[in-house]
Amino acid sequence: MPPTESTSAISSSGQLGAWEPTTAYPGSNPPSSCVTAVGNIYCVGGNGNATYFAPISSSGVGRWGQTADYPIPIQDERCVENSNFIYCVGGVSNAPSAQAADPYGRTPDVFYAPVSGSGIGPWASTAPFPYVIDDPRCMTNSSNIYCVVPAFNGTIYTSSTNTFFATLSANGVGTWSRSAGPPSMAAGCSALDINVYCFGGGNCPPAGPPSDCYSPSYVTSLSSRGVGTWGNTTELPTAGWGVYATAESYIYYFVTPIFFAQVSAGGIGPWGSTTNFPGSFYPGACASSGAYIYCVGSSTDGVYYSLVGGPSPGSLVLQNPPPFPVAQYLHPAFGGGGGCSVTVNGTLAGAPCFGRDIDNAVIFNCAAAAATPSGCTTTVVSPGYTAYNYNLTIWYPDANAPAPNSNCEFLPSLGYNTPFDAWCISISQDSFIMAQPIDLQTGQP
Repeated sequence: MPPTESTSAISSSGQLGAWEPTTAYPGSNPPSSCVTAVGNIYCVGGNGNATYFAPISSSGVGRWGQTADYPIPIQDERCVENSNFIYCVGGVSNAPSAQAADPYGRTPDVFYAPVSGSGIGPWASTAPFPYVIDDPRCMTNSSNIYCVVPAFNGTIYTSSTNTFFATLSANGVGTWSRSAGPPSMAAGCSALDINVYCFGGGNCPPAGPPSDCYSPSYVTSLSSRGVGTWGNTTELPTAGWGVYATAESYIYYFVTPIFFAQVSAGGIGPWGSTTNFPGSFYPGACASSGAYIYCVGSSTDGVYYSLVGGPSPGSLVLQNPPPFPVAQYLHPAFGGGGGCSVTVNGTLAGAPCFGRDIDNAVIFNCAAAAATPSGCTTTVVSPGYTAYNYNLTIWYPDANAPAPNSNCEFLPSLGYNTPFDAWCISISQDSFIMAQPIDLQTGQP
């Protein structure tokens, strides 16, 4: 049977439904940060001073409107919402004040404004952050803001971390105080109830894709006195840096595939994968309202929304991930950018190719045949150009595959006498995908 897309729905709690397109964003660049309140989404950054807002509902995002300009051109700031006010911390700006404060344009400025159904009200300056900072991991609990950031020595980042917190009110941000940071820097931090969870941004070996490395994750409690003692919790199955969002009691991390986990006072539960974001791009910013997540790209990248607990049409759940730290996944023979080594119209053209994106891995629906001595003989269908289809036979599981990094073999129909070793990864009772380890020196299988 030719490989096909996986279409089985996954009914486990926390899965995202299909991503639905909705009203395009007016800005030419994705926003840096978005928040939701009073039935609207408000987005700041990435387009000079311009800010935008739109109504949100179970039908998506309505018509966008431009609202009060941010006081300075800004990107990589972090905004939070509390009691119908938006508070934005730090960022990078080409404003003279930011350029004077830091050679990279990072700013300590903090601005806040009321939000309503009419948009964002007038912005006002409030207590600046203790240091210049871009992309702090800020969140709120009760009437406090907490920002997890790298430690500083003047304007220089160091390897340790800190948390700074302050009270929030209609008069702005109060005095910032220092508290404990997680043991290592994280790509994202989210607060739910009285706890904060930090995750992502771990280190990969040389030449390895972030999707094959793991990131440490941490949990602690929040109070008006700062954060408690940080503890380890379930590692995120990627070292990639991505946008993240929380909805219901779940964290969503927007790499490929999207990872999600339910959280509790005890920490982060097991991470699973859910419906991948459309296309090959990542959103600029995501925010949630109730059980819906809204993700905003630029005017060309599109805006999408999804329902927590909705039908999940095509996410890959790996039942036996590869035992090696970095891998390449079998791609279709032709993906639009050029052909791989393939069999073209019955003429020898070599073996299939591998790529690093698991989202584009070929799915084989012939596990029963692959387990026989004859193997599964199938055609990998090129999605872009059928002249680049190729034929091969796969044996999985295969006693001849050398452990520990191989459990299957594949043999192209022409040009080779000896099968290639690989690792086959079950994704259902009868379906699997194929990977090969990467050589850390050459970056190739």
